[in-house]
Amino acid sequence: MTKKVPDFQRHPPVCFRLSSEEKERFKAAAATDGKALGTWLKHLARQRIAEQDMHGTADSRQAE
Repeated sequence: MTKKVPDFQRHPPVCFRLSSEEKERFKAAAATDGKALGTWLKHLARQRIAEQDMHGTADSRQAE
């Protein structure tokens, strides 16, 4: 019997350039918070959007 795997919505990866020094500093900061770099960056971005929403400076619906 084959188990059906749920169909997850997939999103293309986001890429951006960081200098080696920036990447190492970001990774160290993320590790201090107990997170992987990508998770840490998403957390910070979501936090910033929430701040902007509170001040009425962002339209979070544009990002969807």
